[in-house]
Amino acid sequence: MASLQQLERDWLLARVNPGTAQVTNDQLKRTYFNGQSFTGTLRDQEKQWLRKVITDALGTPSNTPYLGTLLIETLVALGVTPTKFMNENWRLLFINYNP
Repeated sequence: MASLQQLERDWLLARVNPGTAQVTNDQLKRTYFNGQSFTGTLRDQEKQWLRKVITDALGTPSNTPYLGTLLIETLVALGVTPTKFMNENWRLLFINYNP
């Protein structure tokens, strides 16, 4: 089974052209999020992205400041059953979300 970091990297590489393979996952995330016109810190951009995924799935995101709660809401909006483990929830998102 691929690690969470590898799943995330593969998911991002399928959606952005980093220009080189020598970039970190954080750099890939920034490139992806900047392409979506998200702003702020990387954590802020992750929250904006999750809220967009929820909205695109015709859900209504809460105003929670917690990334883990938004991740659970995102999975529910996608029809995926979340777990109580954040890393497993990220794995489920990268496996099941294909915009």
